[in-house]
Amino acid sequence: MSDQVYSIPLQDEQSCQEGGNQSITTPHDHDVLSGRGNYVNFHAGNEHFRALVKKHKVAYVACPKPQKGKFSRMIVDEIRSRDPPGRFLKQDPQTKLWYEIGDRKALDKTRQ
Repeated sequence: MSDQVYSIPLQDEQSCQEGGNQSITTPHDHDVLSGRGNYVNFHAGNEHFRALVKKHKVAYVACPKPQKGKFSRMIVDEIRSRDPPGRFLKQDPQTKLWYEIGDRKALDKTRQ
């Protein structure tokens, strides 16, 4: 699957702080998409993401609170270490382009 990337200025400072200034027209199968709906739920990257969360759930629940963050980091790192690397993306509702949400929001998504 071809992945076209355009460098264009983002509309607001918050988006730029979240994940950089590259807009993506078509997410690839290793990307994890933020949002709602069937496209996001059944995207291959999201299905893999949910399988990773499920795989680590028992250990996550059993560990003390100070150690829970390591599971989120491990899952984010595993997504990003795929070939090609997975990204955590969100779609701009106006342009319909995708952008990376950044490390903090990727970790937050993993902790949900």
